Amino acid sequence: MKVAIIGLSQSGKSTLFKALSRGQMAKEKGGLAIASFPLPDERVDTLGKIFVTARKVYPALELVEVRMPAKEKSDGLDPATLNTVRPADAFIIVVRAFDDGRPKEDLAKVIFDLIVSDLAVVENRIQRLDADKKKGKDVKKEELEALFLAKAWLEGERLLFMEDPRVRSELVHLTLLTAKPMVVVVNIGEEMLGKTEKEVLSSFSLPAYGLETHAVCALMEKEIAELDESEQETFRKTYGLEGNLLKNMRDSLFRVLNLICFLTMGDDEVRAWLIPKGTTAVKAAGCVHSDMEKGFIRAEVIHYDDFIAIGSEVEAKRLGKIRLEGKEYIVNDGDIMTFRFNV
Repeated sequence: MKVAIIGLSQSGKSTLFKALSRGQMAKEKGGLAIASFPLPDERVDTLGKIFVTARKVYPALELVEVRMPAKEKSDGLDPATLNTVRPADAFIIVVRAFDDGRPKEDLAKVIFDLIVSDLAVVENRIQRLDADKKKGKDVKKEELEALFLAKAWLEGERLLFMEDPRVRSELVHLTLLTAKPMVVVVNIGEEMLGKTEKEVLSSFSLPAYGLETHAVCALMEKEIAELDESEQETFRKTYGLEGNLLKNMRDSLFRVLNLICFLTMGDDEVRAWLIPKGTTAVKAAGCVHSDMEKGFIRAEVIHYDDFIAIGSEVEAKRLGKIRLEGKEYIVNDGDIMTFRFNV
């Protein structure tokens, strides 16, 4: 999962990047800061206490941020910046709400820049296909229809990732920016700590794009990330901070990207596997190993909650709680799976 942090200059993107990456050494490549690190999963931790010899493997996040020279904060997102983050799976949009910040206007500006960029791509593609038609070349009717729908939505300031997924699928080769899921972080000052997130966000009257939005004091979160883990919870309680930043971002990103995790366990390894919601058992098997997908027979399945309530694999089998599922079984978040296969 690759996520890009975007926003206007001086919004606190770099501070949030450091808070989320928790001291991971960022690589610099092509104007990007890149940090790759595991996402926490409490289920892996708990299973790791049962299978004490097992290696624990978590879903991975690649976080990127465009590193550019400081500019006036009123600047928008230039085409070079937008092209750099185009390969990302999702965006975290950071808007400034500390000091003299104007989060409402800044969010509107970022969304406007994304829409304008996509409109240019869509209109250029329509012109190219029109030219091809005039030359007698075959033009895919479905793509042209999708382009005109996307153009109308963008002109109406609608984000493509909230529209018909069939249209997005038809235009996936264009890597449109507004087709990517987004989460908004309102970067607040320390003076707003102690208020509930709902109270903070309601005070800003943000544009109604329907985006998942969090109020975060990135500077404070960065300082917390630099503390020993044993001190972090105490610090959070002292300042009235809700939840855990990385876990909150993980949950939001999973929701907007429609991702879930299934689990595998054993004496050698306990692992959480990231898959799209709606994935079948046979495709989940292919995530573990291609041979498992090719020779899939059945999947042994028990949900994590049921397994923990019972306490052991032996007892779960004795009670008949581990069921057999076929190729078309739709995997649920938290399913613990063992694949039977033959190649």
